Amino acid sequence: MKMLVMALGTITLFLMAHGPGPQPHSGATGRDLFELNCARCHGSDGAKGRWGARNLRKSRLSDGSIAQQIRQGRGIMPAFGNKLKPEEVAAILRYVKSLRDP
Repeated sequence: MKMLVMALGTITLFLMAHGPGPQPHSGATGRDLFELNCARCHGSDGAKGRWGARNLRKSRLSDGSIAQQIRQGRGIMPAFGNKLKPEEVAAILRYVKSLRDP
């Protein structure tokens, strides 16, 4: 039963991440883009950690590492490089850094 739940969760996550999903409007902020693309796994405040997603409030990754993970994905996290423009990746990166605990 646990395997079935895990498999269904993985399939659901895959479909949510790779489906068409909502498209950001022109001039979307980093927060808007984060809510559309990241919050379902990381939570609105970055601390949720659903399905093994990292707690972004505790992350100390460099800007380059964050941008690379957004573009290329890592582990179960899907890649967004083909979905987001470079300026949208940069806006999300700035927003993610603003979530960090002091």
